Amino acid sequence: MDGTARRTILSDRMYYVSAITVDLIARRIYYCDSRLDYIETAKYDGSDRQIVLTGSGYIPHPQGLATFENLVYWTDWTKLGVLAVSKFKGSESIMNVHVTKEDPSFPMGVAIYHPLKQIQPGRCLRNPVF
Repeated sequence: MDGTARRTILSDRMYYVSAITVDLIARRIYYCDSRLDYIETAKYDGSDRQIVLTGSGYIPHPQGLATFENLVYWTDWTKLGVLAVSKFKGSESIMNVHVTKEDPSFPMGVAIYHPLKQIQPGRCLRNPVF
């Protein structure tokens, strides 16, 4: 992670990527663009790009991003809260996880803490045990 031998895996159809997260189980990256209003996913090498959610009506200003099980969570500056969507069903499955309309501050990031998200001693990520 010192920048040696780095390479670009994605560069087009992006304007302002505001967050990125890794789904270790599915071996995919998820990222959001707060200018183009979308959440997208791709394999580690940048192939197989898929839109998870798009459109300013659904995702007006995504900021933080996290994944767990079948959901993608994000914070949104316009909706002032944490929202979630299915990785597979897109706009059909949007849900408010926590909305803080009364609070003058707004969430910047989101993180998932769960034993399944932690690397277990003796577990190799190249050969995960399920």
